[in-house]
Amino acid sequence: MLDMHDFRSETHAWLIENCPKSMREPIETLDDHCWGGKNWIFASRDQKVWLERMIDKGWTVPSWPTCYGGAGLSREETTVLLEEMAALGVDPRSEVLASPCSVQHCFNLAARN
Repeated sequence: MLDMHDFRSETHAWLIENCPKSMREPIETLDDHCWGGKNWIFASRDQKVWLERMIDKGWTVPSWPTCYGGAGLSREETTVLLEEMAALGVDPRSEVLASPCSVQHCFNLAARN
């Protein structure tokens, strides 16, 4: 596991390399927000690329366990991710960043089934 300084550096570098410049703009309308899903119609190629890269990294649900498609990040690492996104002007709402509450809800539903 990386220390927080190294994690921040690597996160920053990954975001610079992988986030299209057009996705570093504030979200102004619901059309700018990407909810994803099988039938989602993307507003741009960059929006699609950005979502795919974030999914591949597990960063659309960063605190979820990797077995559920997340990155398994700690609360502190997730905070660093959001801080680094904000520092680059990447609106975290540009992706489906799930909260710990939604994670717990999903686990509760899975446990019932």
